[in-house]
Amino acid sequence: MDDRRPRHVFISCGEASGDRYGAALCAALRARDPQVRISALAGPRTAAAGAVLVRDSADLAVMGFAEVLGQARRLLRARREAAAHLRGGEVDVFVPIDFPGFNSHLAGRARAAGVPVFWLVAPQVWAWGGWRTAGFRRRIDRLGTVLPFEAEYFAQRGFDVFPMGHPLMEDYGGGWDFEGAVAAREQVIDARDQMLTLALLPGSRRQELAQLLPVLRIAARAAASMLPGRTLRPVVSCAPGLDADEVAKAFAGAQ
Repeated sequence: MDDRRPRHVFISCGEASGDRYGAALCAALRARDPQVRISALAGPRTAAAGAVLVRDSADLAVMGFAEVLGQARRLLRARREAAAHLRGGEVDVFVPIDFPGFNSHLAGRARAAGVPVFWLVAPQVWAWGGWRTAGFRRRIDRLGTVLPFEAEYFAQRGFDVFPMGHPLMEDYGGGWDFEGAVAAREQVIDARDQMLTLALLPGSRRQELAQLLPVLRIAARAAASMLPGRTLRPVVSCAPGLDADEVAKAFAGAQ
């Protein structure tokens, strides 16, 4: 690396949660080194935090075999663009954030180009593909974990692990009194308040919304029928980058 030029970090994330973490990473990097150069395949939050977008990731968050096939050309084009950026962008470190189906290939390209890979938010291979850990390990230099047990799990399998803690905990000032929250909620329920709030969490991908919102509406109706004399107020989570009006319309139109 030429010490006369700013360090160049390339971030790749493909979902709303990854975009949020990418933005937080940008802020932390700039606090340490205001001259750092940050490029990204990411969304609006990471861009607003100061990264130059190589490509907007908004249309890359797809799930399901048919959906992936339908977007295959777009996904492959985005992957080629990101790989070309890794080869020719004078990147000093590549930071994939989650999104393993897309980012694992790029991590391999980065290693082949001699670019160190610091992967944030470890893929949950412990749940759906423990046999994949060896191939995953060959693609990265360091792994940031978010769940308490993950550090030991991956360290036992030869990873250089950096236990980060879950980024969402920052919403609660660095910690959250889980037992206190549960006890408070039970106290509210025991008081038999007339109004209860039901949180519905459909996810951030458009396919998830289309498939889950109708089911969640039915579930909300069923829950309300089990609480005679009480009012149940469903509240639908809306991830950054989604149109709240569209989510409300889809929920209201579900049968």
